[in-house]
Amino acid sequence: MNFFAWALACAFAWFWAWHHLSLEWIANEQYQYGWGVPALFALCAIRRWHGVFSPSNRWLVWIFLVLGGAAFWLGELLRWHDPIWRLTGGLLVLGATFLSAAACIQMGGWSLLKRQLFPLAFAWTALPWPTNAELFVTQNSLRFLTEVTVGILNILGFAALQRGNLIELANCTVGIETACSGVQSLQSSLMAALFLGEFFRFAIKHRIGLVAAGWGVALLTNLLRVLCLSLLAASSGTAAVDRWHPLVGGIATVVIFASLIGIARWLEKSQQPQPSPQSGGIPRANSPLTACTALCLFLAVPLLTAFKFCEAAIPQASLRKPLWSVHVENLPEGWQKTPWPAASREWTMLRYSQRDGWIFRDPKGQAAHLVHLFWLPGENMPSEAFYHTPAMCLPWTGWNMLASPRRMVIPLEGKDWAFVVYEFGQVEHRVTVLQALFAAGLSEPNVVDPSNIPDRKRRLLTLWQTPLRQVNEEILLYLPHQTHDSEISEIATTILNQVLKSNRP
Repeated sequence: MNFFAWALACAFAWFWAWHHLSLEWIANEQYQYGWGVPALFALCAIRRWHGVFSPSNRWLVWIFLVLGGAAFWLGELLRWHDPIWRLTGGLLVLGATFLSAAACIQMGGWSLLKRQLFPLAFAWTALPWPTNAELFVTQNSLRFLTEVTVGILNILGFAALQRGNLIELANCTVGIETACSGVQSLQSSLMAALFLGEFFRFAIKHRIGLVAAGWGVALLTNLLRVLCLSLLAASSGTAAVDRWHPLVGGIATVVIFASLIGIARWLEKSQQPQPSPQSGGIPRANSPLTACTALCLFLAVPLLTAFKFCEAAIPQASLRKPLWSVHVENLPEGWQKTPWPAASREWTMLRYSQRDGWIFRDPKGQAAHLVHLFWLPGENMPSEAFYHTPAMCLPWTGWNMLASPRRMVIPLEGKDWAFVVYEFGQVEHRVTVLQALFAAGLSEPNVVDPSNIPDRKRRLLTLWQTPLRQVNEEILLYLPHQTHDSEISEIATTILNQVLKSNRP
């Protein structure tokens, strides 16, 4: 009975953590491999279950149980307040890991815990990378692929220039998108290499070699993928790229994983076979109190947190209509408007429910690009929707940040609203970007720029008192570069008050 209580507690904790992460797996295609991690984790854990079971350490069990419960509870609080913050999933996974460690020590002591260390670490591969680490890998792989591709194109006789992360050809410009940067394949190949190393019971040096080989294959395959698409663009234009992109991407994925399996089989032949460990006994969980406490604790955390915030939560009906809408029918005399359609991969990355994009030009000739995004309640919003701010998106296309982001207040319809200002440069061009996020009709600037506006660390101290506020609306305004904040404020105020209208009384 004690064994089943521990098993049920661990199963619930991992299910709850993976249920939260599944939102990212659905919305962000580079993490779709996460759907396979739970089954592979279970397989690894079962294969490592057999072996010697040593006496358990009662106090260590309680320490891990308390740490796991605290992490799980904090993660559940964050899930209600800021579900797209990647720390949320990390805390839920950390809580499930500590609980699993406590169960291992209780039932098999240090011997069982040591055998289960790899499966527990492998479960973390389903977790999205920290945003800064992901951005670092993405931008560097983009820069590397762009530079190498441009060099090869010129050697082959196709005139090509590198403009940041854009490849300028004679007949068109090709953008190296995130999915082509190699980061998607690096993450999934890391997971696959770790699993194959465990499945074939490789030694440490062979596992490290398999991971390195997987990353090398992923980068080389994606280089060939980008080169192939660039050659198609040079010969037939961007329409050919859109037509062949899915097929080329599918072939690249198959090549990467087939190569990994082939490398693993080759390494298997060079390694002495390792005998499977034999069971030294049946695991015992001789403390019903500990097992029942673990089960009740991890079942109670989501229930008590939901009970705490269900009354404070904003009614879903009030979130089904955006706070702002864009009206271009009655522009002042002399103003011009042009629709600004979404890029081909914009919806895939952001998963918005509604989008308005326009280019406005006032009588003085000053142009402004405006984007308004809205998410209905219950939509699967990827973390890219808010963490890939202009400070992350624009550098992918070759723009360099000229100054640290800063807060600016813009009056709209008689009320002040918080925006964050970004300044970028590329060769001789300059651009100023204003971004505002809204949660149920209220400004939410600390999601836009946690380092320069009241940060999340302070919010952690007030999680139990703060009501639920989920970001569901965004405004982006791109302006020609301005020297002074007073000029930025004046132009932004004029344009936004002309085209934005509030839908709330």
